[in-house]
Amino acid sequence: IGNGYKYLVSATMKDDKFLNDAKRDSYENMISSFTLDSSLISKYLGKIVAAESLLNIDSLKELKTLKYDFVTKLEKSWDISSSSYDYYGNYYYDDYYYKYAVSVDIGNINNNEAVNAYEPTSKAFLNMSAGLNANEINKIVSDRVQRYISNDEIKMSLAKVSIESGKCDGAEIYRIAKEYDLNAIKNFVSQDPTKMYNLEELKNEYEYIVKIDKDIFLQSVT
Repeated sequence: IGNGYKYLVSATMKDDKFLNDAKRDSYENMISSFTLDSSLISKYLGKIVAAESLLNIDSLKELKTLKYDFVTKLEKSWDISSSSYDYYGNYYYDDYYYKYAVSVDIGNINNNEAVNAYEPTSKAFLNMSAGLNANEINKIVSDRVQRYISNDEIKMSLAKVSIESGKCDGAEIYRIAKEYDLNAIKNFVSQDPTKMYNLEELKNEYEYIVKIDKDIFLQSVT
């Protein structure tokens, strides 16, 4: 790093190789062995430093909505500054990221808002939203569960849905989870050569619904 230039050396590994001590050590040795030919080093280069010396990867940053003060803490690897919806008026400030969603009209009230984040290594996606909803929590949960009822993967027992609920300090809380059964998928595919699943594209889904009076807070992780 030096004079405005940064050089990044990185490598990615699949889980099976990472869990293999010998292969993981080989990767780490490869990264550690990286050098620059001193005869080719520009006087503008400066020095080579480890990423850990520039960034505390164990520190957390916050993703929050602007008006509702709906907050979650994320590791530094999560990308909260980029979005494909910049024309909606997103802006980034320090370690906070606010994203205005397209508002839903409720009479003269436009108060719905949402933020999101992406973790590139695991391809996990987080979405948080908040707004008004006068329906009872049971109605809200029932409506959101409807999309699972007609889901073919669930009908064939390739994925399962679970629902949990609780209350805390006046808040009603629900958790809806859709999780794939990899053994069931393996058996399903093995029975018919025309069937195939790209396991790398499968995503478990977890949704949290919090209702406080007329306000609703949603958080989903896939």
